[in-house]
Amino acid sequence: MERLTQLPEKGNEYFVEESTVRKTNKGYSGPAIQRLGIYENALQKLMVRLENIESEVQRYKEDGREKSVLFRELLGKKFLVKEMIDLLLEGNGGNGT
Repeated sequence: MERLTQLPEKGNEYFVEESTVRKTNKGYSGPAIQRLGIYENALQKLMVRLENIESEVQRYKEDGREKSVLFRELLGKKFLVKEMIDLLLEGNGGNGT
């Protein structure tokens, strides 16, 4: 993958080369904006997936099925998805903004 964003040696604000964005009548577009959209979509899907897994884990707990193989698989998925979200938000102060 070719990296589009760059981080200056001093400071913490990423930037992109002008050639990776262009002004349109709706705002901005270009390769950097496309990649940002893909990143945001992936993060959003992971957050929804985590909510669904947490709901399912709660149902298993309510049914007293904490010792089942499926419950343990769900916990593994939950931790994996949570780790992926944490990695994606790592340089973002831990939030989605």
